[in-house]
Amino acid sequence: MTTTPDAPAHAHVLRTAYQKAVAEYWNNEKDPVNLSLGDVDGLYHHHYGLGEYDPSVLEGPEETRDARIIEELHRLESAQADVLLDHLGPIQPGDRLLDAGCGRGGSSIMANARFGCEVDGVSISQAQVDFANEQARKRGVDAKVRY
Repeated sequence: MTTTPDAPAHAHVLRTAYQKAVAEYWNNEKDPVNLSLGDVDGLYHHHYGLGEYDPSVLEGPEETRDARIIEELHRLESAQADVLLDHLGPIQPGDRLLDAGCGRGGSSIMANARFGCEVDGVSISQAQVDFANEQARKRGVDAKVRY
């Protein structure tokens, strides 16, 4: 493979038309649901969620119903990340994790918060990487959490 000095580093990683199409999709994805869920506490996931939902979120004033549902969906997707972290074993602050397919970085930030370790996240999407790096910077963990 020939490289050019002024090409971005990620330009040499995506080789097939499929990889480029997937990256383009995620670079342009702006689903308000994914962003609204992450706005709850600044942890942005793209998970489906895990566990029983709390049916009480469907009760109460109609004007706050959407907010209650968003918070509950985010709780469930964070619960999925917690289950994964529970199964990683004895991670120490001096350890380093790789979050392959990190998306917007929520699980990486959760791993750092739980274990104090360094986390490197990778995504096929440069837009997600940029977003995740900004979230780590906003939380003050960018010295230990990088994408």
